[in-house]
Amino acid sequence: FYVPTNHVCMDYEPYKVSYTAGQPYVGATVSMYPAPGGDGNMGNFIAWDAAKGEIVWSKPEQFSVWSGALATAGDVIFYGTLEGYIKAVDEKGKELYKFKTPSGIIGNVTPFEHNGKQYIA
Repeated sequence: FYVPTNHVCMDYEPYKVSYTAGQPYVGATVSMYPAPGGDGNMGNFIAWDAAKGEIVWSKPEQFSVWSGALATAGDVIFYGTLEGYIKAVDEKGKELYKFKTPSGIIGNVTPFEHNGKQYIA
């Protein structure tokens, strides 16, 4: 199965903060940064083999991957990034397509049909 992941270090200070549209809201002052000695990325999109309990492949992403994953019967998997890309990869992790949206993606990629034509949103 396919998993969007976070790999971040964090300084977390509980604090009364106000909600600001477009910003992560966790009810605290939070500083997130890449792990020391790592590759500088804070997220990965991975394929996980549940039978073996191991990662099959991993696509590093600059920021945490907060979107969901959509796997299709055609072996194409979609996910979104905080940089605002919807990405399509094959079952081996090869990037097939990416589309830049105006905002970071934290929701699920959703398939739909309109007038007999299929879409991904």
